[in-house]
Amino acid sequence: MSKKYRLITATLAGLSLAIAPIAGATADDSLVNPENEQNYSVTFPTSNNLNVAMPAASSTSRGGVLSGAATEKVNKHKGSFRISFSSGVVLNRAFMPSQATISGESQNIWKGTKVPSKISLTDKIVVSGVGLTASASNSGVNVGGSLTTKNMTWSSSASKKKSISHTLRNWKFGGMGVYRVQQGLNGAVHFGSAAYDNNVGQM
Repeated sequence: MSKKYRLITATLAGLSLAIAPIAGATADDSLVNPENEQNYSVTFPTSNNLNVAMPAASSTSRGGVLSGAATEKVNKHKGSFRISFSSGVVLNRAFMPSQATISGESQNIWKGTKVPSKISLTDKIVVSGVGLTASASNSGVNVGGSLTTKNMTWSSSASKKKSISHTLRNWKFGGMGVYRVQQGLNGAVHFGSAAYDNNVGQM
């Protein structure tokens, strides 16, 4: 049986991270994070002498993976919806200020015979550091926070659809000391005036 997977790759300063399935995975290849991995936060050391969760390509480039998934049943409408995300994080300290770059995918899928009147998705990335700035290649991304905690959120919705997805393209956070990156996701389905929502990760 062939492997089925969604592949996310983040590359910066010679460091490449890929999110792929375990050997023999048979999950639906249309799903983001089909293995339901849960890792909402990546913390980087403040000293190069400390270890990190993911291997470092060099003393100045470090990486990690953010992931999450959750399923919510909607008994009244005989179905359920699954929200999920999978993102690669690369921290480049080759130059000052340092820069964290996040790229990945998120998704909200409704499973049921009835089509929702609306389906929505909100991504949120929160970065902790010193003297932070933020920018994203995607249009419609909102930036907030302070010089020590910066966040970016992206919300969208679709009418009479069973799924909605986002592709995060080069969400960048710069600063003199980026040390933590967190991700969260909110998804909702609407049937007329009734809304059902769920969160996963750091919302």
